Amino acid sequence: MDSADGKKRPASSTIQSSAAKIESDRRRAKTRVNIGAAFDSWRELRSALGIKTDPEQAFFLLQR
Repeated sequence: MDSADGKKRPASSTIQSSAAKIESDRRRAKTRVNIGAAFDSWRELRSALGIKTDPEQAFFLLQR
């Protein structure tokens, strides 16, 4: 990948970035919930309520 000044990144930097992304994805996957066919309804409700994030919506619904 080229940087802003046109120089290529060292390979070790790319490998470290890839490893960091994999680890980040692994941590995020632990908190994911698959709502399947309800996804469209989830988005519509979130929009109707004016809620900006999925975690805010989940908290709102759990408090009801």
